[in-house]
Amino acid sequence: MPITPYKLKLKKASRAEQQLLDALFAYLPNTDLRDSFAAGLRDAIARHVGDGFSFRLEAVEQRAYSSFLERMPAHPIIALIGLMPYESKIICEIDSTLAMMAVERMLGGYVESVPEPRTLSETEEGVLEYLILQALAHVHAESGKDERVHFRLDRLSAEAEDVRALADPYSSAASLAFRVILGRHAGFVRLIFPEPFVNEALLNTEQPETQRPAERERMIRELSRFGYIRVPIWAEAGRTTLAPADLKQIEEGDIILFEQGDMALAGDSGGGKVILRLGDGSHGGFDGTLSLDAKRARVTVEGINKGA
Repeated sequence: MPITPYKLKLKKASRAEQQLLDALFAYLPNTDLRDSFAAGLRDAIARHVGDGFSFRLEAVEQRAYSSFLERMPAHPIIALIGLMPYESKIICEIDSTLAMMAVERMLGGYVESVPEPRTLSETEEGVLEYLILQALAHVHAESGKDERVHFRLDRLSAEAEDVRALADPYSSAASLAFRVILGRHAGFVRLIFPEPFVNEALLNTEQPETQRPAERERMIRELSRFGYIRVPIWAEAGRTTLAPADLKQIEEGDIILFEQGDMALAGDSGGGKVILRLGDGSHGGFDGTLSLDAKRARVTVEGINKGA
């Protein structure tokens, strides 16, 4: 039986693209909130639009910002959402039919058939703004009033041109598309994160002065589950690279010079900078300062080393 080889043609993701997607999934504080966030948000919105409301993440996309703009309808319903003190915005595109059904429910009406898409009146816009503000307030409250997720509604818009200038058309953008069920009808809500907003607000880089006690508490609690596991820990004082031919010629008494090191082992005040590594050391480690005395070596941990 002949075998035909199949060659995968997978698109390669750049480091910047991977960072962008990682930032989207990490924007909520890394606490137990992530496990209950969706259910809490669903219940908060259902209190205003009635029973039969649910949503789920349907798709995650990443493409040029201009590509998302081209796919918008002529008169979309767009909510621009900001995060103080940053100037960049998130674009929340709401299915116009879904928006009208939600507004009708909040005004006490009952939707028997799917309404035709149209521009919202001022009253309807006000009702929709109220619903969005309630959802954002719930996110902030359930996040322990963390400022990193204190999103604010900037304005509603019905013109795609209003969001064209938010980012360079050829820059990257990521989108989270949610399928929303309201009674017997379904629609969509799409969150578009332009690259400028991600770079400003969402890249999950914790600075030394940043205090995230709830996240640190969760991390310690999760690590304590593996407290029975013993792993080797070792200090890397430097590195060097040898070819196989060089290794074959090494003999007892030979001296190998380390590169990329910052150590001084001579004298009573020997010490310097080292990296503490766990296991095989292939996943970063801890930066530390080594000090030596007559009986032992001590390392003071100074931070996390994310290098190889």
